[in-house]
Amino acid sequence: MVPLSLSVLTTNHVVSSKLYYTGLKFLSKKHQCLFLLKICSSFKQIYQIHAQIQISGLTGDTFLLTELVRFCSLSKVKDLNHARSLVHHSNNLPTSSWNILIRGYSSSDSPREAIWVFLGMRRRGIRPNSLTFPFLLKACATVAALFEGKLVQAEVVKYGLDCDVYVQNNLINFYGSCKKIRDAQKVFDAMTDRTVVSWNSVITACVESSWLQDGIEYFWQMRNYGFEPDETTMVLMLSACAEIGNLSLGRLLHSQLILKGMILNCQLGTALVDMYAKSGAVHCARLVFDSIKKRNVWTWSAMILGLAQHGFAKEALKLFPEMINSPSVRPNYVTFLGILCACSHAGMVNDGYQFFEDMEHVYGIKPMMITLWCHGGYLGSCWPSHGGLYVHKEHAY
Repeated sequence: MVPLSLSVLTTNHVVSSKLYYTGLKFLSKKHQCLFLLKICSSFKQIYQIHAQIQISGLTGDTFLLTELVRFCSLSKVKDLNHARSLVHHSNNLPTSSWNILIRGYSSSDSPREAIWVFLGMRRRGIRPNSLTFPFLLKACATVAALFEGKLVQAEVVKYGLDCDVYVQNNLINFYGSCKKIRDAQKVFDAMTDRTVVSWNSVITACVESSWLQDGIEYFWQMRNYGFEPDETTMVLMLSACAEIGNLSLGRLLHSQLILKGMILNCQLGTALVDMYAKSGAVHCARLVFDSIKKRNVWTWSAMILGLAQHGFAKEALKLFPEMINSPSVRPNYVTFLGILCACSHAGMVNDGYQFFEDMEHVYGIKPMMITLWCHGGYLGSCWPSHGGLYVHKEHAY
């Protein structure tokens, strides 16, 4: 039996003081600390483990400290400030420790901090590698830091990593997030080695910036080069078809989904519903909608809005209570845009006004200009004395 003088989580509760593991033997104090890191589930415990590392004279063990940084940066109960303190107060941590910290910040609520960590890393004279830049570029993409991202690209070239496919994919994503589509295309066109992710990255850049024809062209090129589209590709292309109303291509994509045996999950199903609805094939949209087993708010909203925009007001309004009664589904602004449009088409002024009030006061959704235009427009035209114009002005700012 080996006594552990730390608090660790066992059987869903913390046992303090001495804890004995029958038959468990540790080769060393380092082995013991690594074991405790794996079963640690709170920062009270991580601080105790850190203290144990210090009093055991293991502060110079880079592997152990890197694992500590990993837990603080990437676990569910992460503490990035503590991870940063560990990195900055250690003089011999490898590049991997800095990469872990950058990765942690890139997925946090403070992604710009990843850039500052990188600058600190360079001031220490630590050489970045191919795993440093993807998460750093991800952070730049999240905050649309164009200037900093271009500096990162210069560092990529400096260290000869401009041909790394993982780095290049993230460069494309970065430029796409900054709406610099020509730059994204330039990076893509210079790639000598591409993956499906590379194609999806450049298609995403085009579609999300409304360069829809370019996105479709890349899709055909992707097929011609022998790459098989995956679920992400299909969702992107269905979104492009929805925006330009290309029903024929949308039907082709749907047939490909069936031939490939792709599961009609929530994401794919919603993209299909949206494409058919926006292309005017409301009946097809409803067939797809009814076949989706698990729907989210976007699935319901796409169907409601599609029905409303094509004159099926009663059907759209009938779906709303069904949606409300669905578990874990709460209406959003797109839902109410569809509901208000349905009320407008049906001349249901009182109901529309009530939905508008419920949108803000029951569901906590602040009126947006697009819903205000719909709301004020039909109130003003259907029943001027109801005060539609007043409401439109009242919420316009």
